[in-house]
Amino acid sequence: LLKGIFLVREASPRTMDYVLSFGERNANFIIAEAMKERGIDAAFLDARKIIKTNKDFGAAKVNFKITEPAIQKYYLENNTQTQIVTGFIGSDTGGLTTTLGRGGSDYTAAILAGALHADVLEIWTDVDGVLTCDPRKVKQAFTIPQLSYA
Repeated sequence: LLKGIFLVREASPRTMDYVLSFGERNANFIIAEAMKERGIDAAFLDARKIIKTNKDFGAAKVNFKITEPAIQKYYLENNTQTQIVTGFIGSDTGGLTTTLGRGGSDYTAAILAGALHADVLEIWTDVDGVLTCDPRKVKQAFTIPQLSYA
């Protein structure tokens, strides 16, 4: 795949979504295997199996009518294991890899929490807070001083 991109010197958004998914899939697979080595009943879950989207590569929209039942079915059948789930990727109904865009990993966690009716969703991050917008695009972006679910 990478040799093909090199040879034609371009990559479509569809190709980029596929390429971008490799790091996430490999990292989560390694984490799942490391947990198993330590005696934790863990399993690697490629979110492309359960998160179904349209074909807006780079910023795909989730099809919740397909995704929510798929998540619920998967977790019902695999409820004894700790699932190590890839973030920010999904697939269209034909199986093509898609990405969910900026904040896609947090969005993946929220999609799972919502479908599973979780009581709590915790997202740990290494930033100082929530910004009003993308600071790479808007220089006047600032950290919101106080934020609640309401």
